[in-house]
Amino acid sequence: MNTSTFTHDTRHGLRLLPPVVMGYFPLGLAFGALATDAGLPHWVAPLTAAVVYGGSIEFLMITLITGGATLVTMATTAFAVNFRHVFYPLSYPRHLIRNAGGWFYGAYSLTDEVYAIVNTPHGLTNQRQLLIFQAGAHFTWFFSTLIGVFAGQAIPESFHGLDFAMAGLFTVLAIDFFRHSRQYRPLIYAFAGCAVAWFLAPGAFLMVALVIFAAFCIADAVYQVKTGKAGH
Repeated sequence: MNTSTFTHDTRHGLRLLPPVVMGYFPLGLAFGALATDAGLPHWVAPLTAAVVYGGSIEFLMITLITGGATLVTMATTAFAVNFRHVFYPLSYPRHLIRNAGGWFYGAYSLTDEVYAIVNTPHGLTNQRQLLIFQAGAHFTWFFSTLIGVFAGQAIPESFHGLDFAMAGLFTVLAIDFFRHSRQYRPLIYAFAGCAVAWFLAPGAFLMVALVIFAAFCIADAVYQVKTGKAGH
């Protein structure tokens, strides 16, 4: 393997990490502290961060475990919460993945934040760059959770703002995407999906909104192809 090429790919993959680190680190601290505060052994949160690596479902798992939920309840909840991931492969850069190992880890470590960043002008050109970025995000979540287990409880309860870190991250990413792409139709479709779900299915808001949003995007893509406007 060419050392200079490997170094270049590593740097290119890691340079995309700062926005993810800004979002993951405070949440990882909170997750580690919350798991310990719930009475779970110290090893549970880091192991969950490394193996489950599911973000919001990991927070829910704490409540489910401490509440004595059954495996069926946990599985159903995990499916409902992570249903949105079904749509991510539609625009994930699959063409960069070249082998079975890359397919497995790329799918396993595809989180909301990773998906958001690889769908902005990122300049990733090969599998190594993509998976190094995803591995860096994975390690950030694990490491921040590990620190949270031992030090997160030192953060005073009066400290505000950590809970807004992820919302702030996605807001910045969304603004950056529209600023570069100038494609505002997806934003309209998202608002339409949210509006319909809000009024017709508030109990299944996320799932319904995503289905409607995906339906609009697919219909738009089909129309673009049929009219020869694809890529415009």
